[in-house]
Amino acid sequence: MSFFVLEYRYADLAARARVRPDHLTYLQSLLEEGTVVLAGPVGDGSGAMMVLQVGSEQEARRVIARDPYTIAGVGADHVLRQTLIGLTAGAALDEHESPGEATLYVVSGRIVLRAGTDETELSAGMHVGIPDSRHSLAALEDSAILLTVAKTI
Repeated sequence: MSFFVLEYRYADLAARARVRPDHLTYLQSLLEEGTVVLAGPVGDGSGAMMVLQVGSEQEARRVIARDPYTIAGVGADHVLRQTLIGLTAGAALDEHESPGEATLYVVSGRIVLRAGTDETELSAGMHVGIPDSRHSLAALEDSAILLTVAKTI
């Protein structure tokens, strides 16, 4: 199984309100079967994010296509991303450039993300946007992290 992060913006807020009950029922069924790990609106509420656990990118695309929000035209500009990284306690990714628009989700363990003088500690189930600057990452415990870099679908 693979993890994919799906992000999209809301294109039609009236349709969102109308279709939301069906969308939430759909997400609940995906949660119960283990396909959805995390889901919800992001930031200013102009869009949403889901972490999917599926067998392939094609399966992730099917999940997206069957979502009542997609069918009703609520979700637009879908972006699907994936890179799973495992780090043992004490291991680090030395300072490096930002890969562009990206997010980090901690699947298990505990890590610290550093950018300049800013330091963010994250544990399993937490996510954060990757800074648009040089940064480093260190595992405080054995950890699995999902790095996502934008791929428009």
